[in-house]
Parts: sequence; structure tokens; C-alpha cells
Amino acid sequence: TSNTYLKILLHEVASCAGADLNFDPCILDHLLGVYSSMSEPDNQMDDWGSRVRRSLRRMVSTVASEERKEEMEEIARIVKGMLAEADATCLAIGVTIEDKDLFTAFDDMLKIFGTQECWGPADYEEEPA
Repeated sequence: TSNTYLKILLHEVASCAGADLNFDPCILDHLLGVYSSMSEPDNQMDDWGSRVRRSLRRMVSTVASEERKEEMEEIARIVKGMLAEADATCLAIGVTIEDKDLFTAFDDMLKIFGTQECWGPADYEEEPA
């Protein structure tokens, strides 16, 4: 499945970026579910999902330091948004999430999306706005 592929890719990039993904697996499943739902056509989150995907692709490009700071701030907002419902999602399946797991997930996702060299070449195409 695509979630399995995304999980493998995320672990590879995390290893390169120095992120150990040492938080409750339910949070990772939630993040992959959010990303997958953003990728589905005709989803009501499609506009937001398109912006997120473009922002994530821009993160793997080489940019000047001031632009990089702005990109990291944007990624921080995106990751916070993606994690916003993790607690409720996990609780719905009987998993209680500790705050430290959410903080660790946030930090790891920033490392992952902020380490462009771990994502390979930055040859992406910008989606139309």
C-alpha cells in the first residue's frame, strides 16, 4: 500500500536526518493518514493539501538562509496542523498519547523536512496555484 511505502521512505529519510522517530507509532500512522488524505483527489482538504505538498517539496530545494528560515516557519505550521488531531485520532482507537511523544514527533518532522540532502535531488515541478 502507499502508506507502507511512505512509512519506509519516512524511516529512510529520518535515519539520514538524525531523527529516530521514537514516539508512539499511532502518531506516525496519524501523520501518514493525514498526508494520504491530502493526496486524494476531490478531498475537501485538497487546496490545503496542495499547498502542503508544494511547501514540502520546496523544503527539499536549496534556498538562501532567509528564505530557509521562512520555509522552516511554514513547515513548523504545517507539522503543527498535521499533529493537531493526533491525540484525538489515537484516543479513538484506545491509545493515549503523552505530550512528550507529540513534542518528539514535532521535532523529528522538522528534522526530516528540514534536511534537504536526505530527500535526494531537488528536481520538483511546482503545481499550479
